[in-house]
Amino acid sequence: MRVALRWAAWAALGVALGWSVLTLWVQSEASYQAEETGPAAGARALVVYHPSREAGFGDRVARAAAEALRDEGWRVSLETAGRETKVAEPYALIAVVSNTYNWAPDAPTVAMLQRAKWQGRKVVGLMCGAGSTERAARLLQEALAATGAEVLEVASFWSMRPNDEARMAEPNQQVAEDKARELLRRHGRRVRDN
Repeated sequence: MRVALRWAAWAALGVALGWSVLTLWVQSEASYQAEETGPAAGARALVVYHPSREAGFGDRVARAAAEALRDEGWRVSLETAGRETKVAEPYALIAVVSNTYNWAPDAPTVAMLQRAKWQGRKVVGLMCGAGSTERAARLLQEALAATGAEVLEVASFWSMRPNDEARMAEPNQQVAEDKARELLRRHGRRVRDN
């Protein structure tokens, strides 16, 4: 009995240690990357994201958002979230893409938002996760509002839970990318036309 309890304790410790190491790895700030796309004379937009190291899902959603804005005539800066993100630039529209970790937005995105002063700027939040993003989306909404921005919408996109019940035969992550494009096209037009 004592041997079994000892093995159970060691197993629990191993799982806890493994979970801690994994969390530190996925929550650590990635090296800064930035790219510009779209017409040089277009209105300026920022799409900022934390690279999702285990699956790349949030990265694909961020790229879809940037492509949608570019296709609407925006000059888009696609940047990773971190200390070097240009949060003070005069962007007319900002899209923040965050991954869900432990039912909350990822730590690099939250840290970046804590130093952002986006008073009156238009912001859209895109919460990515496996399927349980309700709490994380609410926390992202609060963090975006704390920057002083006008939060237009916070939407969730899932890698495992269906993103559209009418499109069940299609690859779910592709549906998420399509829905992110639709969201940013709509808000891109709305902000540009006002």
